[in-house]
Amino acid sequence: MRKSCLVLFLFWLAVLHAKPVHPHLLFGREDLPAIRVRAQSGVGKRALESLKVRCEKHLPLETFATQEKRGQLSEKALDPLTELALAWLVTEDNRYAAALERLVSVARSAQVDLLKYGCHVPFLFDWGYEALSSDSRNYLKQQILTVLRDDPRCKRFPPFCIQGNWGYFMYRPWAIRWQAVLEGHPEYDESALRQMAANLKTLLCHAITSQGVPTEHGAYLNYPFELNGSAMLVLQRKGMLAVEETNLPKLTHWLWLETTSANPPRYFPLADCRVQAPSLYMLRLLRLLLPKDAELEAFLRRCGEEGELRPDPISGLLYGRPAGEGLQPIGPAYLADAQTNLLLFRDNWQPGAWQFATQATPTRGHSHSDVGSLVVFAGDSFRVFDPGYGIREGTSHNIAGFDGVTPSAQGGAGSMESLVGGHGGVVSVDSFDAWNSRVLYANRMESTPQVHWAYRDMVFLAPQNDLPGCVYVADNLRALKEEPGYELYWQQELTQEAELGEQSALFRDASGNVRTSLLFLQPSAVKLTLQEKRIARSDQYHRTLQASGGDGRFLTAILTLDSRPAPAVKCFERPFYGFSHALQWADCTDFLAGPQPCPKSGAMPLPARLKVVRVPKAALGGFPRQMPDDLQWYLSAGGEFQVGSSLLFMAREAENDRQMITYPRVAWLAWAMRDSDGLRVTLRPEPRSHAKPLKIAVHAFAPDAKSVICNGVPIPFQQHDKYVDFTFSP
Repeated sequence: MRKSCLVLFLFWLAVLHAKPVHPHLLFGREDLPAIRVRAQSGVGKRALESLKVRCEKHLPLETFATQEKRGQLSEKALDPLTELALAWLVTEDNRYAAALERLVSVARSAQVDLLKYGCHVPFLFDWGYEALSSDSRNYLKQQILTVLRDDPRCKRFPPFCIQGNWGYFMYRPWAIRWQAVLEGHPEYDESALRQMAANLKTLLCHAITSQGVPTEHGAYLNYPFELNGSAMLVLQRKGMLAVEETNLPKLTHWLWLETTSANPPRYFPLADCRVQAPSLYMLRLLRLLLPKDAELEAFLRRCGEEGELRPDPISGLLYGRPAGEGLQPIGPAYLADAQTNLLLFRDNWQPGAWQFATQATPTRGHSHSDVGSLVVFAGDSFRVFDPGYGIREGTSHNIAGFDGVTPSAQGGAGSMESLVGGHGGVVSVDSFDAWNSRVLYANRMESTPQVHWAYRDMVFLAPQNDLPGCVYVADNLRALKEEPGYELYWQQELTQEAELGEQSALFRDASGNVRTSLLFLQPSAVKLTLQEKRIARSDQYHRTLQASGGDGRFLTAILTLDSRPAPAVKCFERPFYGFSHALQWADCTDFLAGPQPCPKSGAMPLPARLKVVRVPKAALGGFPRQMPDDLQWYLSAGGEFQVGSSLLFMAREAENDRQMITYPRVAWLAWAMRDSDGLRVTLRPEPRSHAKPLKIAVHAFAPDAKSVICNGVPIPFQQHDKYVDFTFSP
């Protein structure tokens, strides 16, 4: 009996003096030696030195701020606690441990609910666990258990989160950390953690499209990934992988394409959720989740990670990596994402690359009046600018309107079709719904009809040889209002100096070296005005070039000339085989046809809204009677493309060719382009017609075509002389 009591006493004594088990969230005891080595040089050393300076100010504190704002503690309120905990863990300086215990004891005595700012509490519990008394540990643990049991946001998988920015994406990652930190305690529920991991993985599939583009509730990358990224890393450490079989690995290519070549962390400002530069914290965290991602390595180095003056302690110490040489990104130089209606293009990965981007937001949550807005970046300068973040009114985006009216910022969704090749592409945007309805809360729709139609069609061509990059934009807007005054808005940064002509505007930088020319080819007479604008509740300034006049049909050429000579512009009084204008370059000529009036009769076929043909100089004498084999041509939203007696493109009903497919009542629309890779075509029904599924036959000029891609899918075709034939069933 005495022997048994002695054994129990010795066991109790061992338990009393045993070192507490480290909860292991972002790292464990076994990782500390490597972290301490990292803290001796480079980014890690700077992070630790900065952390220690702040902790010296925390040492004399007797309490910390506990004022609440909107039911939460201030973000800075828990900094003394978490910073003292991390500094103690890395340095083992007992002064930090004593100060941490004193501050937590004060909070415990005052019954402060630390989880009212729940982001930091699991880290505080994790990093300072061994420095805290058993009373302080139980105090934190009980708060965590209370929230896990009682807060419904930490339990359910709400369906609304698919359509919103926050919801599950904000609360479930906290619950993951709170649950994971309890490992080793009786209340730890591994099955609940596994269920949360499965739900987070489902949400991640909705947050990032198959092309790697964040959807609306995933687009504020710095916010959800500061929470979700660390939660995924926690799950990864627990053996529950939330990254596999999701689209997260494709995110990096979007990051590269969404930034300018001059300053990689600067996003193309196409929407309020895409202007924020990615934080190095987020990028370092993604690197741990995607350890084999070469593009992410290159992106971190391009962002100057090694040269960061004041790295944050968590990413600098825990997520740091050795310095290295820069890497070139991998993959194609464009992205066309149908799920988010976003198109990004750059002609190379070097500084000074030519870049084009446009979007037609498919959902209207955090939205702007910007369906079809575009940006052009070249020579380390924005040639067409979009102010982006917080700028909701359409007159500050690159779109068309009438009488100062643009679509509601909460307007309906836009739709976009695009075809992209190695040297450029064609884009068509339909903003009818953006004009004619607006989305109210609770998903109610209020019809506010304003226009009969609203189309924008674009052809963009990257620089080639001595030819500059250019974008041809055709707007076709018809308002319901009688005798409206139509306007077209183009935004410029204030660094650009402007010269306005009768039908053109030329922009230079302060040195005079960077030149962007905007040519207004249609209508034949426009009124150009330029005004500087300061956005309310914003520090942003920009210039708006407004082109007024016409009947709502505009044709604009945006030329990024730099040192290249401007083309000779010719306007045909009578259409030249269907073309209204020609831009004559040194080695070739671009023939253009702008938007035409939609037919009044449903028995008339729809005309193509924008046609562009680039003809080499050597072939000009025989054009259009003889088509050169290296002809580059583009067609937007039409069923036929004929130049004189030469047919370039035709699409019609395959089983009854007596009826063209492009009549308004049964309209099928076609987009086509030819580049060095072959022929690319998109066919789809006009959304407001009564078009039925049809088998479509296509006949197109494409000498020596290597491939035919229709609706994004390679399809078989037959080559007849210089034409290809194929059928397509939707």
